[in-house]
Amino acid sequence: MAKKPSIKSRDVSNTESCGYVTFILSTVFFFIYLLWAFLPDHIVEHIDENYTTYYPPRDLAGYIPAYLVLLFVSVPFMYMGLNMLSCPPVDSIDHIWDTQSIPSSSSTSLFATKDVNKDQRRVGDYSVPTICDEDVRLVNLRLRQQHMS
Repeated sequence: MAKKPSIKSRDVSNTESCGYVTFILSTVFFFIYLLWAFLPDHIVEHIDENYTTYYPPRDLAGYIPAYLVLLFVSVPFMYMGLNMLSCPPVDSIDHIWDTQSIPSSSSTSLFATKDVNKDQRRVGDYSVPTICDEDVRLVNLRLRQQHMS
């Protein structure tokens, strides 16, 4: 006699079960919303005439989707605005130096000028310098020099 293949049951996490219940409930409420929005008043009132004393106005059938679309479009802008509010001001010293800043020495600076002739440069002179934070005065000086020329 052939053995039946065993089906292993897997454990369902709490997140999966909550997601499934949320999906089912949102689907049910969506269909209830569609029935309320598209069925005529006398049919809706006849379905549950003994228990329901108030139905929201039909204008909400148009307002609710418009509100949800507006909310969906405006959330990224609100998120960007909150991020901008949490940043220090533009003229703050926190943009220049913080606890993780590594000051550069004159030999590792990106803007350091070499007094060596082009013919005398070695291959190592073109290597990537060590990671460091440039002094803002040097950066501004270099930017002004490029802007002037």
